[in-house]
Amino acid sequence: GVTTIAYKPERLIKERDLPQADYRHGVDYLTRFLEYREHMLREYLDSGRGQQAATMIKTVIRFNRRAIDQMVDEWKEELR
Repeated sequence: GVTTIAYKPERLIKERDLPQADYRHGVDYLTRFLEYREHMLREYLDSGRGQQAATMIKTVIRFNRRAIDQMVDEWKEELR
């Protein structure tokens, strides 16, 4: 019985509205999301609750790690 409600913001923030120090590239957000998801999946496995789906969860963790590594490598290359 839990419901999530997402409200539209009163005003959309555009990149130009943010001070440069507050602006973060999308790669940073995606990397943090994948790291968080990996953390949550590992915790779920370690708790013993995910044993029926352990193979699938471990596969998703490996995909996460490869995606993070690829994004970080491409981001470093872009900065050169």
